[in-house]
Amino acid sequence: MKLEPGCPDCGNELMTEIEGGRTFVVSCTSCSWSAVTSYFSPIEQDNTLYHVYLEKNRILTSEQIRTTAKISPKSYLDIGRAVTDKEFLIFEGNAIEAQQIKRILEEQKIAFFIVPEFDY
Repeated sequence: MKLEPGCPDCGNELMTEIEGGRTFVVSCTSCSWSAVTSYFSPIEQDNTLYHVYLEKNRILTSEQIRTTAKISPKSYLDIGRAVTDKEFLIFEGNAIEAQQIKRILEEQKIAFFIVPEFDY
């Protein structure tokens, strides 16, 4: 990709390369000038520990309970009993993991919430 206005040293054309998906290299086609930078998305930089809870007083189908049991360290029976009377912690982890859990729960139409607030 050609960049404007040009090399800060000689004024000639600059080219960019993406190496490894995260590293961006900008270099001059004529002289030895170059710059390198990295990019990590906000979710990759988020070190927050997120907690995913099932909402209380919800009736879950057997398929929803099975899905939840795959996510949670709790058993199928524990989940089936617990969700009727209280909020139930099913997962805790980083933002990327919480996003994956969120997608699964949304696909299965399972009512849940994440603490702290989850913006992804």
